[in-house]
Amino acid sequence: MSVRVALPPILRNAAGGQRMLEAEGDTVATVLSDLATRHPALALHLADEAGVIRRNIVVLHDGVLVRAHEAAGHPVARDDELVLTNALAGG
Repeated sequence: MSVRVALPPILRNAAGGQRMLEAEGDTVATVLSDLATRHPALALHLADEAGVIRRNIVVLHDGVLVRAHEAAGHPVARDDELVLTNALAGG
């Protein structure tokens, strides 16, 4: 099922300058995996060498914050929109 994924400015260069991409999947994790397959330059930004979603990747799905460790169990539906962002650290 097709899901729209909005990219933050920092990741747009890795996606040919595009702000919005389409990907397939039924969970946040499978959508990110498909996105990395379709846009290989994004792969290193989204997952580590073992294919595990990087901890600094945060996804908003219908206003719900989905962290990397929750992505595999978080379902998405056709025509949903995900917003990718990077977690900020500091104090």
